[in-house]
Amino acid sequence: MKQQIKELINGVKDIIRKEDEPKYKEAKLATSHIGFAGTDRKTRDEVAHIVSCQNPQQMTVQLCGKELKLKRWYSVSGRSWMWSCEIQEELASLFVSTYGNMRSYMLVVYQDCTVAIHKYVRKNKESKWKASKFQYIDEAFLTIL
Repeated sequence: MKQQIKELINGVKDIIRKEDEPKYKEAKLATSHIGFAGTDRKTRDEVAHIVSCQNPQQMTVQLCGKELKLKRWYSVSGRSWMWSCEIQEELASLFVSTYGNMRSYMLVVYQDCTVAIHKYVRKNKESKWKASKFQYIDEAFLTIL
């Protein structure tokens, strides 16, 4: 079984949480906003290192019952990376608004194992894609396969 990230807690203010998860029963509350404090950096880094070693080129995950294959992308320097893949609108609509002319959605797992949905829009096929929404989601929504 691969290392899972569902026990990690993202401490940001604007996040879609899976509130019924057992990890929130004992979780520390944040002092800077209404919500939860995040998992300490050392623990998150240890989990992220294991996930990185187990998924060197791609990561297969399950998000809300859908199996997805995320490709690993590196920065120019190679020191930072992320896994990402395009997702269908019906899956993205669980987390972000689907308003807009032409839309595209990405699931991104960052190197610290935080998870986000990115939404891009454009007016027509000749227009450039523009970032429209960035939404963190709870790590508990993902199962690494």
